[in-house]
Amino acid sequence: MEIVRVEEGKYTRTATLVIDEVTLEAINEKLAESIVNGVKFTPLALEELWDILTKTVKASRYNEEYFVELEFYEGNMKLGSFVRTLINDLFEGMVGNVEESMDFYYDEFHP
Repeated sequence: MEIVRVEEGKYTRTATLVIDEVTLEAINEKLAESIVNGVKFTPLALEELWDILTKTVKASRYNEEYFVELEFYEGNMKLGSFVRTLINDLFEGMVGNVEESMDFYYDEFHP
């Protein structure tokens, strides 16, 4: 399983994130670190993670809420939102393939 993200703008960046046991372990560890007040949670299984990513709010565990403390947020967060936040963080750190495209150009002349 993998996610291929294509970001388009002035530059087009394509990155592939493999959803495997390593990714799953990283997400479960981050969730365990982020939950406040010692609340216990059932770690996500690979199939549950994939369901959250593909079925969003229709996934069985998407709406589970936990009080989390993240770098820029502290409060109740749905498990599905937490997973999406971590997936976005993983993509942000990836280099990927970058292609530049030119929509238009202009010249300025200065004497």
